[in-house]
Amino acid sequence: GINMQWEFKMLKFEIHRGIIDVSVNERKCEAEMNMLGKEGWELVNSFVTNDCDGMTNLVLMTFKREKRC
Repeated sequence: GINMQWEFKMLKFEIHRGIIDVSVNERKCEAEMNMLGKEGWELVNSFVTNDCDGMTNLVLMTFKREKRC
């Protein structure tokens, strides 16, 4: 409806740096996103943050769902 109200949730995943590459725990990420999906949360945005050396250190995800009374 016109007067829909939303609630939001942020999910944060740390990037693990190796000598050669970087990675995120995909299984943990997928499990948490699937759990949120079952609770009615929808992913609306994701972005990364960087350290001062320019290396990615976090993935941040924003979810929303219609506010429940």
